[in-house]
Amino acid sequence: MLLFPFLMLLAAPIRAGVPPAVPPRAGDAAVAFEQILADPDNVELNLRFARQEATAGNLRAALAALDRVLAVAPQRQDARLLRAALLFRLGSFQDADQELDVLSAAAPAPEIRERLAAFKRLVRRGGQHARLSVLVGAGFEYYSNRNAAPASGQSLLFDAPIPLQSGSQRRDDTAAVLLARVDAERDLADDPRRRLFGSLAYYRAEQTLLDALDLQDYALNGGIAFKSELLDVTPSLTFEHLLLAQSTYLRARGAALRVDRRFPGGLGLYVEGRDRYQDFSATSAIPTAARRNGVQIDGALGAEYALTPRLKAGLAYVHTIKRASFRAESFNRDGANLHHSWLIGRGMFLSSDLAVNWDSYEGHDPFISASRRRDNTWRARATFGTTLGFLASSLRDFAWTFTYEYFQDVSSLLNYSYTNNKAAAMLTYRWEAGL
Repeated sequence: MLLFPFLMLLAAPIRAGVPPAVPPRAGDAAVAFEQILADPDNVELNLRFARQEATAGNLRAALAALDRVLAVAPQRQDARLLRAALLFRLGSFQDADQELDVLSAAAPAPEIRERLAAFKRLVRRGGQHARLSVLVGAGFEYYSNRNAAPASGQSLLFDAPIPLQSGSQRRDDTAAVLLARVDAERDLADDPRRRLFGSLAYYRAEQTLLDALDLQDYALNGGIAFKSELLDVTPSLTFEHLLLAQSTYLRARGAALRVDRRFPGGLGLYVEGRDRYQDFSATSAIPTAARRNGVQIDGALGAEYALTPRLKAGLAYVHTIKRASFRAESFNRDGANLHHSWLIGRGMFLSSDLAVNWDSYEGHDPFISASRRRDNTWRARATFGTTLGFLASSLRDFAWTFTYEYFQDVSSLLNYSYTNNKAAAMLTYRWEAGL
């Protein structure tokens, strides 16, 4: 649940992190390198080959083809824009900036001019050795079952089904949401392949009816990112402080490590691990929270594939081990996560994910049942977002998102089987600067 607002934090700036590119055109036939060798000065053939190789992730081969194009036809603005985008992706910010200066001085065509200013800001910010960004937002959430009431309308007590009391029955609710996040990063030794990074995020949801579930979350994260031709390695430290109804509910601290490997053709593999100690405190809504105190270890092994320059999909296997002070709160989890993101164009994007988990608990709660708990959960989520630049250029740093989520828990114990529908709308503003 706590990941949801921070996914929305990340979703808003998606349009800012991808430079404009020239994707393959519909109907373009594949170009073999032997064709290039046979006719090396053919402008259209080299440009088609460059688009083809850029889409496949072979950026240096695409650059070489564009160099041949511009040597023969230096006036080709589409080739120069694509070359600037590829140089940006390779971290050659100064060279990319020079290409954009040449384009700006050449009276660019309208379809290029409208993207040029935003791209120049992105390139010059990337060339700074220190960067700062701030995101703030406000929004609205609706839950169809905010208190996670059992779908059966009953709960177990010593294995006997008891009808829910009126205060425990299914309750829908709405909430006003505020969020903020500050991100900072600094290249080590002025080398963009090694950088320090840190972030501080705040999320708050004030319920309309169920005040005991008013939530505030503070999350601090920092680490070092190492990039190389072979691997990207990112170790980090995390701290989280969560409050329910103005009272501390959870303090968690831990470490994480992620390793990424990119392959030509748009394929990426990653492995990620996280180890956290969770310290729970009782609240009016959850008086037995301290029974969950203990270590939680999360691992993931996943793959991502860029189907096109604007469309990416991924699949991951996840495994969690939780060891709590009360054995009935200890569990092992296996799960799968399927996700996709699509940059539609004109500042719009669509992302979705489907997560399925199987939880097996170590012990049983004698007050509920003599049987151990087994849960199968499903979560499906889709987010549509757009910048507001289509209304006015001064609003390009504002983004609006709408998210729908469906959650279902099918448990071996009546108490934990429930469903919930959630809808959320959010307006965010993002400010960025290079230092």
